[in-house]
Amino acid sequence: MDCSGSIPRRTLEYIADLIKTDIEGIEYEAIQGSQPLFRSSRIKVIALELHPAFLKARNKNADDITLSLRDSRYRDLSLSVGVWGLGPQP
Repeated sequence: MDCSGSIPRRTLEYIADLIKTDIEGIEYEAIQGSQPLFRSSRIKVIALELHPAFLKARNKNADDITLSLRDSRYRDLSLSVGVWGLGPQP
């Protein structure tokens, strides 16, 4: 907080190494809209819960999401909730 009493604002890419999402079928839009952030390698881990049934009902595909993350150099860490971590592709 500065002398005027205002709190400095920071965008997500300056304060987070981890993003957690559980957004019930809107994952596709969230991941696609965040590509510049993911390609910057600033976010180290994405805890992502995919909801294939919700995605399918909206004509979206979980595979498109995972392919998009792989294109941004993320790899599946194979945890039960679908956690993705930044790292080299095997």
